[in-house]
Amino acid sequence: MRRTKPWRAGALKLAHKKIVALGRKWEKRLGLAQWTVSYYVYGGSMAGGAAETRWHDNYQDAGIAIDQKWLDFDTTTDEDIEINLVHELCHLLFAPMDDEMASMFGLESTVYGMYAAKREGMCDVIAKLIVDRYKRKRD
Repeated sequence: MRRTKPWRAGALKLAHKKIVALGRKWEKRLGLAQWTVSYYVYGGSMAGGAAETRWHDNYQDAGIAIDQKWLDFDTTTDEDIEINLVHELCHLLFAPMDDEMASMFGLESTVYGMYAAKREGMCDVIAKLIVDRYKRKRD
């Protein structure tokens, strides 16, 4: 499905509003009501990918940054954006385990690197499955 152009850089405020609304909807669906999530559309270029999630160690506050350049790609669809946002929210489900693994093995360890790669794959699969499930439910 092609997306409408309100995601374009010229409509940054509208893009942010749409992302916040979409995020709030998925926070409820994923059982993340105890979290306060802030959403940002990052105007620079994010080296790590389309988005990034960071959380505080109280497991109640987090921030998700979406790369504006990724949003502006002609090939980025509304469904891509939704799946990506759900993927980032899935990181909050894994946050306590991520922190435990980091404290046990260190962020630079091979073990943590292997874990992080597997977790990324799990977030991808979970996000795609959940978005598809709700999409079929709506249809």
